[in-house]
Amino acid sequence: MRREGRRVIVITLLEHLGDIVACEPVARYVRSQEPNSFLIWFVSPTYREIVETYASLDRVRTINCITSWSRLRRSVRFDRVVDLHIDGRVCPTCRIPHGNFDGDRSINLSNYFYYGSLLGSFCKAAGLPALDDQPVLHLPKRVKGCVASLRLAEQYLVIHCNSNELCKDWSSQKWNKLLDRLALDDIKVIEVGLQSDLGRSQSEHYIDLCGKLSLLETAEVIRGSKLFVGIDSGPAHIANAVGTYGIILLGQYRAFNCYQPYSGAFADGSMASVIYSKSHVRDISVNTVYQEISRVLTLSATLSAVASNNKSRANA
Repeated sequence: MRREGRRVIVITLLEHLGDIVACEPVARYVRSQEPNSFLIWFVSPTYREIVETYASLDRVRTINCITSWSRLRRSVRFDRVVDLHIDGRVCPTCRIPHGNFDGDRSINLSNYFYYGSLLGSFCKAAGLPALDDQPVLHLPKRVKGCVASLRLAEQYLVIHCNSNELCKDWSSQKWNKLLDRLALDDIKVIEVGLQSDLGRSQSEHYIDLCGKLSLLETAEVIRGSKLFVGIDSGPAHIANAVGTYGIILLGQYRAFNCYQPYSGAFADGSMASVIYSKSHVRDISVNTVYQEISRVLTLSATLSAVASNNKSRANA
């Protein structure tokens, strides 16, 4: 298949948000390999706006489910396909397992985190080298303008409390206890996500923006925060991709006792503190999370003060 005389290469990963953001470096890698190709990413309509920010792509196309993608692939002959779906992944709409025959078929849903991060394991499943690059989101100016119109506090931290799997979540009771302690320190907190389960009223120290933002607006709110605190979820991967320091709560997940879903700065520790539980995330104490937030904010304030003093001396 050719488009304007160029080889047509397709990358496909339909869902979920965290997976898609984590795999952004794949687009850059494929572009570096074949700079003159026509590069398309197939994605679920829900996540199209995220993938449209990937500068390496020529086109973003939507498709409703993994089974529809499988049928399209059989009927259209692309020059190259990079299928980032793990072999055997079940289509959530049709309940049909997907067959990925191009990469390492020994990687499956029961062992993929043994092969590295989401990015690394998905790359190997697609027949690529196990990349370990930093994901990057370039947010449009219009999105920054939309978030600026919300007139949020100059300094705030962002929390995200709910994933698509309960075993990854901290309890709402612990989140509320944490927010009460942060309020005593006069720290302003914004919650993002689809919906809040905290049952908490808006106040000068807490704003609930769940369900009120687009994905890109959510990314901009996270980008503008001092700190992101959350569980393993899509917004945590966004924090990594927009350069916001993260405190991430991880515990046992399926058969994985100690896994690392991130690449780049969240993986090497330069922009993240990962709090591991030897059992479930819900067993992490409120005090452990509070103390880490205090440590990171204090360190951030110290570094900012040193930078400010250095600038003053340079301008004296």
